[in-house]
Order: sequence, then structure tokens, then C-alpha cells
Amino acid sequence: MPRPDLVAVGVTAGGPPPRSSDPDATPVPLPPGTPQAEDVVSLLVPDSATAKAAAPVVDRRLREGVSFVANLPYREFVPAWTVAVSPDAPVLHITLGNDPEGCPGRVLEFLLQRDLSFVAWDA
Repeated sequence: MPRPDLVAVGVTAGGPPPRSSDPDATPVPLPPGTPQAEDVVSLLVPDSATAKAAAPVVDRRLREGVSFVANLPYREFVPAWTVAVSPDAPVLHITLGNDPEGCPGRVLEFLLQRDLSFVAWDA
């Protein structure tokens, strides 16, 4: 997989709110109709052909890859994902779903732990 020109990492709007550092904290209820937040990674690559070639690589790494930090499959942390190429730009969008009981922000944990090998490029 070639090196991306730019990587954007974030979380979409929605809930539930991030976990509290206090294990005894009471969860904050969400207003009705609040969407489920999702973690996102977007890669800007040189051209659309590169984005199309990278999509199955990222999908396979999420399906079969192992977290370097936890030594567990990424599937243990990310129950569902989508990998899509933008139709009008050389961008690969990766959306990491959270289970209904889970909280968004796992991708930020991956980033801070330097554990985003599913989007690592070849040297």
C-alpha cells in the first residue's frame, strides 16, 4: 500500500458519550434520535487508482490483522467497518462501527498507541 499524502482521524457526531475515567460514574442518557457515533479514518492518496487498490488491503487487515499493542485481532475492537473510495476524489474512507454498548473513540486510542497498522503503508 503506498504512503498517503494526508490522513484524517476522527469521530462522527452522535453518541454514546466517551467512557468516564470513573468506573462508578452514571452514564449520561442520550436524547431520543441521537445517531450512533462512528470512528473514521480518511486517507488522501495520489490518485483514485491508488485508493481503489488500497481498499481491499485495508479491509483484509481489519478482518485478519492483529493489534500490535493488545495482541488481539482488530475484530475484537471493531465489530463492523466499511472501506469506501470517494467517487470524486482520491480518498479512501474507513468507517469503524462501534457495538451498541460501546463508545466511540477507539480510533483515537489506536492513534495515541501508534496502533493503526491497518492503514500502514509499505516502506
